[in-house]
Amino acid sequence: MKILHLVATMLLVAFASFAQDKAQVIDGDTIEYKGVVLRLWGIDAPEKAQTCGDGWAAGKAAIDYLTQLMQGKTVTCELKTAPDNKKASYGLCKADGQDLSAAMVSAGMAWSLPDLTQDYTVQDSNAQYMIRGVNAHPCAKAWDWREAQLKKGN
Repeated sequence: MKILHLVATMLLVAFASFAQDKAQVIDGDTIEYKGVVLRLWGIDAPEKAQTCGDGWAAGKAAIDYLTQLMQGKTVTCELKTAPDNKKASYGLCKADGQDLSAAMVSAGMAWSLPDLTQDYTVQDSNAQYMIRGVNAHPCAKAWDWREAQLKKGN
């Protein structure tokens, strides 16, 4: 019985590693999937180094949450084309069927990008109403934070 348990545990560890080998978190809205860097479709998460006015490490929280969503799961991505013709590659990515963009926005770990798509505006409104994640802290939107960093010369 112990041998069966050991073999089962080894298989689970191998499967989890295999699932993670196919997709790695780069930051709160970007993953590497099968060797291609993809921005998650329709969202913008806090930058890695971004903290909110109260000191909450929003970027780290977003990375940790996305990692948790993907851990041990099979990730699949469908390439999406942005109407703005930006050079970024976008993916509608799912972990065991769960839309990662929807989950990130619902938890308040990212903002929807209504100029790109209306896909996640309801989740964004709900996260604001429920005061989740970035909505529970005095956080600058990621695009405003990046602009402020450029002005500072960072």
